[in-house]
Amino acid sequence: GKVLLSHVSTDAFDRVVEKGLRRYTPYTLTDKQLLREEMAKIRAQGYAIGCNETIEGITCIAVPIYNAQSQVVAALSISSASSLLTQERYAAMITILKEKAQRISEKLGYS
Repeated sequence: GKVLLSHVSTDAFDRVVEKGLRRYTPYTLTDKQLLREEMAKIRAQGYAIGCNETIEGITCIAVPIYNAQSQVVAALSISSASSLLTQERYAAMITILKEKAQRISEKLGYS
């Protein structure tokens, strides 16, 4: 969800946040300003990492998928036990996800 949320308009972001941010674990981002900062970081780096945010012990890495109009229309993600993800594995998974998302995006007309 963070990859998709990071690419919506400010108004859409505010509407989502105003509905309330549910806390799933102690690590879930529920502060509007912290979440806004996280969205900027995701857009800048091109991927999102959610470590223990929805389920404790699980990490999710996600990347955006673009359509022909350069709009984010989906996300590609992988989840793993947090204990299995070393820095090297993070880097490898991010690279693989970005490559696969690029291929999917190209099939949707993105260039």
